[in-house]
Amino acid sequence: MPGRVEPAPASATSLTRAAAEQHVLAAGGAVLRPHIVHGAGDRWAVPGLVALLGKLRAGLTGCEARHSLIDVETLGGALLGAALSPMEPTGVYHVNHPEPVACSELLSTVIDQLGLPWADASIGVDAARTRMAEDPYGLHHLDMLAVDHWFADERVWQDVDCEPGAGFAAAFARHAPWYRQFLGRYVTRPGSASPSRSPVPVRRPHAVRR
Repeated sequence: MPGRVEPAPASATSLTRAAAEQHVLAAGGAVLRPHIVHGAGDRWAVPGLVALLGKLRAGLTGCEARHSLIDVETLGGALLGAALSPMEPTGVYHVNHPEPVACSELLSTVIDQLGLPWADASIGVDAARTRMAEDPYGLHHLDMLAVDHWFADERVWQDVDCEPGAGFAAAFARHAPWYRQFLGRYVTRPGSASPSRSPVPVRRPHAVRR
């Protein structure tokens, strides 16, 4: 809920973002704070998940940790709505789709929509941690996925006069072609031959942002 969770920036990017937010709030402005943003142009969130899946070589079962997400088009609409709103919103808004997504559903949707080769392979969280024991970076992101990161804020859609749009599965399906093109030979279209290599984004990914 808004104001109930204190920011805990853990990277230089998060620290500078938090500092910028304080300047905006001090000036009486509004801060729209998404959690995981997906869609065309995303080079970190979903590519980071794909990299993690490539290391696990399986999806996760029984992981019901919930995550807040928003697609880039809906986020853009919310930003425009906030800028043009006659209510002149102020303060912090957690701008995410109101329906959080369970970790297992998140990963299975990515696997299915991007045609990743692990649709029939799945492991539990404990087994996944064991498999990632020699990879501290991957283990860190796995642990973040296994914990709730759900930020509820019903005010935002009323105050910016904008609809949250379709849920994650439908929204992600619209952006899947962009991801397939961006990730190139590391993914395939559903129903086609499997890629010959494991997906590894060209940049160091951040699977989940704090």
